[in-house]
Amino acid sequence: METGEISVALSWLEAVAQEGGRGARLKLVGGVDDAAAKRLADDPRLGRLEELRLGLNRLGSRGLAALAESPQLERLKVLELRENRIDDEGLRAVARSTRRGALEELRLGENLLSDAGLEALARAEHLGSLRMLDVSRQPQVTARGVEALRRSPFLGRLTEVTGG
Repeated sequence: METGEISVALSWLEAVAQEGGRGARLKLVGGVDDAAAKRLADDPRLGRLEELRLGLNRLGSRGLAALAESPQLERLKVLELRENRIDDEGLRAVARSTRRGALEELRLGENLLSDAGLEALARAEHLGSLRMLDVSRQPQVTARGVEALRRSPFLGRLTEVTGG
């Protein structure tokens, strides 16, 4: 994604924030890589964002780690990252981050995940708001990983798991 395209999207988001809009959403498709994700994560204009959709990009685990640690995204409720290049290290970054407490929906279909990544999520004490997790079309995700999520004492609100 070109820097100019990201700037336009962020300018729009800033206008929404200045108008006092709630539940701001941002969708970027087709060119977000780890460097672009880092720029997004560092931008203070994302403070009102509740929904971030970055499916169909080139985002990897380093980019997801930057998003997971971003103080600008603490209000984020929906994170959609299907069809990227995210592996278990990206899930471990989400699991380690204490900034994702508001996250209710995490969509990771068609990435490079395995049971080890799901087991890391199952141990994340701060993801108690998570209600929906999509890990569909992951050849390395089995019933073992999905069962770890279902048995997690920290994911009591998780009622929908797709995949496995």
